[in-house]
Amino acid sequence: MAAGAPALTIGVPVYNGERYLAQALEGIRAQTFTDFRVVIADNASTDRTGEIARKVAASDPRFTYLRRERNIGLVPNYNDLFTSTGGELFAWHDGDDVTHPDFYRSCVNLLRAHPEAAAATSEILLIDAAGEVIGPDPEHIRGDHPDRAVRFAELASFDHFCQFTYGVYRRSMLARTRLMLPFFWSSDRLLLAELALQGTLLRVPEQLYYVRQHEERVTTGGRAKFYAGLASAQRGTTLRFARELWRGINHANLPPAERTRVRRALGGWALRNSHRLARSAVGAAVSGAARGLSRRRSANASAAA
Repeated sequence: MAAGAPALTIGVPVYNGERYLAQALEGIRAQTFTDFRVVIADNASTDRTGEIARKVAASDPRFTYLRRERNIGLVPNYNDLFTSTGGELFAWHDGDDVTHPDFYRSCVNLLRAHPEAAAATSEILLIDAAGEVIGPDPEHIRGDHPDRAVRFAELASFDHFCQFTYGVYRRSMLARTRLMLPFFWSSDRLLLAELALQGTLLRVPEQLYYVRQHEERVTTGGRAKFYAGLASAQRGTTLRFARELWRGINHANLPPAERTRVRRALGGWALRNSHRLARSAVGAAVSGAARGLSRRRSANASAAA
């Protein structure tokens, strides 16, 4: 890490986040861990997002405001925040969530105590649009298992809510993944599965990160299509997810014996999800047939004209 560089970079990707952004940024400013910089990446918002972000950046030199000239899509905005910054540690922070003052200190301390770890987060507390507590959101996933094949299968499963995307990452390990794939609905789950091949994923036992549940949240579908950047962006199928898990294993550059073990774990995953894969295969076949019929009709119409 370069001399004088902060230990942690926090990327805040946001689009039209005026309703909650000020509270999210104030939560970051109130952190007991202070060796950080924040980059707010505004994805061409049309509301007061820029005004709110500029005000914070003007009053706190740790904050930088970046406005995109056009909306580049959610995933490219996330990925660019990582690839265009530096520092030993990195975190994404959603513009509608809130952090307890001890969140980053606790995650950083956990990573420093465990050099084999790739990421750390805390237990999650759900809040509503008004900031009232809904309740805890326990996620029973063995991200800390010493066997990377077990970790991979756990993070590739559909039995968790991808809560480690809210955590702090060791940059060197996150850089070995393919990050999030554009226009692929399961990008966060795939990213965490790939990250689990690099190191353990640890959790602080306290509830220090507050996920806001509201109708416009991307994961509830409120702005998902616009965030995707292109109208043609579609939800990825289970078949594609399986193919990308296989590619992720190859990308991880594991020793041959380890790669074989992880591939066996993926085979077990495929057996457990055979019903999903079968439905996905049928859906892909029907969709392909419909596209072929549409092309033939277009060609016939052009010929008739």
